[in-house]
Formats: sequence, structure tokens, C-alpha cells
Amino acid sequence: MEEDVSFRVEHEHFLIAERGNPRAANADFTIRRNDGEGPTSLAIKRCVPMQLRRRGVEQRIILSGGSTPTSNIDAILVRAIARGRRWFDQLASRHVKDTLEIAQCDGVPDSYVRRLMPLAFLAPSVVEAICSGRQPPDLTAERLTRRIKLPLCWTEQEKALGLTLANS
Repeated sequence: MEEDVSFRVEHEHFLIAERGNPRAANADFTIRRNDGEGPTSLAIKRCVPMQLRRRGVEQRIILSGGSTPTSNIDAILVRAIARGRRWFDQLASRHVKDTLEIAQCDGVPDSYVRRLMPLAFLAPSVVEAICSGRQPPDLTAERLTRRIKLPLCWTEQEKALGLTLANS
């Protein structure tokens, strides 16, 4: 029996179609009979609602539906927060005299150090959400450090970043 699976991304959904697998269950399907002896072909189609979201330079497919989203820890974002905190601690404890010294020690541009240092003031609940992968899919280190003006108030940060943490 011929097996054929096709995937197609349409405007607001992802279509998965499979032909030739009579054992597949829990799907919308059509059976065509040739001579009453049983199925000769089976077509299964699944339409999954989704959104395309830009995330930095990549584009992600965000599937919606009844399932709980899986954890997606962004290592680059976590590292940026850790660096911002470490650099602020070095400056606050007077281990270094300025951001230029930090930049020279770590081999990065001074502008990068100054861009990441405000991450030391993120709300603990925001840091916890990011470290456990519960941040919105489009929240990247780039967006957090260049495109969002972070408020100092922690509840305002949660709102600005699209995090609903009241009952998390």
C-alpha cells in the first residue's frame, strides 16, 4: 500500500494529510471501498490552528489548541540576564571601575555591556519565567535589550513583556 504524508502551511493553520495508513485513529478520515472487501485507500487530514511569529531572525510556528505548551528555555536570553547581573554586581561592588573595564575583560563592546546591564533590574518573577521557558515566544534577548523600554516597576515589567504571572 502506498503511504504519502504531506504538510502544508496555510494562512492560519497547518494542514497534515496522510494517505494509505488504515491503522491511524483519532482523526477525520475518508475510506473509499473498491469492491466491498475493505478499505483500499484511506485519507486522513488534520487541521491544526497556528500562528507564524518572528523571533529575532527566525520565524516560529506557534501551534494553538488544547495541549499545554512545552517549556522552551532560551539559553541566549538566560545568558544575557546572567551577564547583566554579573556585570552590575562587579560595578556595584567596585571590582571594576566602569563598563569599559568590564568590556575589555570579557572581550565585548562597551555598548553591549551597557545594553545588558539593565537586565539586572528585571523582576524576580520575570527572571523565573524566562529561566523556566514560560516567556512569550517572541521575547528574545534582542527585543528585551533594544526594542522594549523596561519600566522599573516589576508589575509594569510583567505587563510590558506580555507575562501573566499572577497565578503562575
